[in-house]
Amino acid sequence: MLFIRSLALTSVLCVLPLAATAQTAAPQAPAQPQPPMTQDVKVAEPNTDALKPPARPAMTQPRWSEFPTAPKAPPTAADFAGRVHAAQSNSATLQAIGRTIVWEPYQPDAIQADAKARIDPSKFAPVDPELTPAQTEALAQTLRSQVTPPPVAQ
Repeated sequence: MLFIRSLALTSVLCVLPLAATAQTAAPQAPAQPQPPMTQDVKVAEPNTDALKPPARPAMTQPRWSEFPTAPKAPPTAADFAGRVHAAQSNSATLQAIGRTIVWEPYQPDAIQADAKARIDPSKFAPVDPELTPAQTEALAQTLRSQVTPPPVAQ
């Protein structure tokens, strides 16, 4: 409370020299008589909310009690080195196996001929555009009877 009063007094004292210079610079008769100042005049208290620190937001940071404890036996540099050497030896073994595989040369014509031999051409024949609605429905029904729906998830 003492701080607020000293702040109010400081603000009043800072304004007084400005008011005095304004009155001495241009002396004019007041338009209306001013009431005399008395001791009962109350100084307006400043806004104390502006002086309070801002409210702290909700805790978003973890507390020290929530951090995990330190490991009792952390891996040493030798452990890491052993893991690296094991991974490198596994990689070398895998590369050696890959070099022994005999890869067939890429022959797109042979692959295309093999794929076409597996396909039933009657299944991919275009539909006659001159079908009536009844014929279209009959064709759809025969196609539905030939397929098996996927199993229902349980």
